[in-house]
Amino acid sequence: MTHTRHIAFGLVLFVSILMSFIAYFRVFATEAGVYSVGRAWYYFRDYAEFGFAPATLLGTILSPWISYPVSEPYRLAWQIQGAILLPAVLLVTFVVSRYVFPISATWSIALIGAVSLLPHMAYNLGNLDNLLAILAIVSVLALRHTWLVVFICVVGPLFHAMFVFAIYPCLLFLVYLLRGKSWHLWVVAVAMASMFCIVFFGAYRAVDVERYAALIAERAPGLVRNGAFEFFATTEEFFNVTWGERRAFGFPYLWFIFALAHVGILLGFTFRKDERLTAFALRLIVLCAPLSLMIFIADIYRLTAWVGFNVLLYATYLAKFQPDMGLRETLGARRPALFLAAVLPWMLLGPMGVTCHGTCGATAFPFFKRVIEAF
Repeated sequence: MTHTRHIAFGLVLFVSILMSFIAYFRVFATEAGVYSVGRAWYYFRDYAEFGFAPATLLGTILSPWISYPVSEPYRLAWQIQGAILLPAVLLVTFVVSRYVFPISATWSIALIGAVSLLPHMAYNLGNLDNLLAILAIVSVLALRHTWLVVFICVVGPLFHAMFVFAIYPCLLFLVYLLRGKSWHLWVVAVAMASMFCIVFFGAYRAVDVERYAALIAERAPGLVRNGAFEFFATTEEFFNVTWGERRAFGFPYLWFIFALAHVGILLGFTFRKDERLTAFALRLIVLCAPLSLMIFIADIYRLTAWVGFNVLLYATYLAKFQPDMGLRETLGARRPALFLAAVLPWMLLGPMGVTCHGTCGATAFPFFKRVIEAF
């Protein structure tokens, strides 16, 4: 039986990594080509020229190593994203095989086979989400080291503000489960609250829109989009643009239902034996926190994928810090055949994709494009 579990895990891991490999190299097989890497402007902004502004830390780190102007910015972005994707994939594989598999082979197979994880991470490259995923996993592994967790809570939002909405609620919840209402919890909470205020109310933009566009054009003249809207937009403008797109293009209900159903299965099977429904409901609210951004951004698949990633963080916590009673008590571990039958078929749909407002057809594989056009 143990040998069979290893074979099953290895097979699903192989298929998932193969899908990720193909998704990353889709630049050679899709209409959009290298443009399918998405947002490429993050790598060409730094604090020195653009000010203390959102999503500028990575560009600041890379700036001394980039020779401007960059003649092929999308190719460079694709290479940087690949350099981030590889350790992210390896880290997910490590935590699942090192911590989850010895406790529950079923959960390890389900997580490795979840299209919201490895395949989606390779498909949805242009948002710095893989970098945030690395930080999130490290923070969970280091939960007993409060000051390291605090450091990650400070650094994470400087790479991208998504860290606040996608990771903060889940991470604070896990700190509470481990430490209770101790000083550790309050220190982490204060760090999170401070960074929220700094990122959203303390940003300083040293350029106006015209100067911003000129700087990006000087550094990466080949960029189709320069990221000016994301850099300067207010919350109200994000809201108006998102809902304007949905009124113009419609909301992809079918695809959203597919994505939500997939992560909903993962969430449902976290239900633990003899658990109170109120505790289960609270956990669902915390793990689903990324969906709260649906009213401000159009990347619905990105948000549902973050919910699936939070399930990975929760499962990793249970396996590492509650090995004797955590994962073994979940519905997924107690009903393995039902769990795998509900999760693995979603691999046939491939990665979750990107938002379907005019661009996903061009960045999808030919088969997925035909399906998207059919609906």
